Amino acid sequence: MTHIAPTAVASSLDALAVQIQQLAKNPSQQAAAQTAALADRFSDLARMLRAVDYRRGVWLGQAAETVRSRSTCRPFVPYSAEELVGLAVILQTAAGFARKAVQQHRPSTGRWGGGDAA
Repeated sequence: MTHIAPTAVASSLDALAVQIQQLAKNPSQQAAAQTAALADRFSDLARMLRAVDYRRGVWLGQAAETVRSRSTCRPFVPYSAEELVGLAVILQTAAGFARKAVQQHRPSTGRWGGGDAA
């Protein structure tokens, strides 16, 4: 399994949250393809977070599934500004979980053993 740095996951989650907040300022600019790309990005970030914190990654994956189902509905129903802000909050919360994982899983200082060298 590839190691993913929790700080990189947190940065990616924050970046997508900022993009969604910008879209929330002008929600009429949404397109169906944009919502599908958002669903893909949400799913990718959920997989990345799952590698850092499994339980929180599963939680974000569930949120990603709701975004995916929304992106495939026909006719296309754009997100309202409130819904976009809600998605941004979910991503910011997930970024906080990733940052917390950094604090909880400090790498070892490189000490091996600890007794007398014989």
